[in-house]
Amino acid sequence: MSSLDRSQLLASIHSHLSERIEAMYTDLRDLQDATSSNYKSTAGDKHDTAREMVRMEMDNLAKRIENEQRMLHQVEQCAGKNPTEKVATGSFVQTKDHLLFIGSAFGLLHLEKQAVMGISELSPVGNALLGKKLGETVDIHSRSYRILRIL
Repeated sequence: MSSLDRSQLLASIHSHLSERIEAMYTDLRDLQDATSSNYKSTAGDKHDTAREMVRMEMDNLAKRIENEQRMLHQVEQCAGKNPTEKVATGSFVQTKDHLLFIGSAFGLLHLEKQAVMGISELSPVGNALLGKKLGETVDIHSRSYRILRIL
């Protein structure tokens, strides 16, 4: 069982996502600086290809930042909500093997001695857990998830 309470879990996830976003912004700034300092007026396929590859990497990074910000916003919206009797978006669901956060698919995050897996409510497991109560079990892909605690 998790020794952290709901507010501590949300604060830790918020901090982790904020750090990931800041690291991506740093990478983006570094790419922008490299592009500016390496800009040459010399025409040629080699320079055009290099600039295009950097531009594609910057676009990719911008999309990842947008996705991380969306997840951060979802976590922020959950901060003001109290846990409910039924699993809902923003719930932490403790099972025998997992502590799942329903709503933001941020992946696996290790907090103190507890691993938290962020999953979308649209994922098979997330969707199956929505609306379930303490003690209920859902079976997905030959695995059982019995709800031991809802935070």
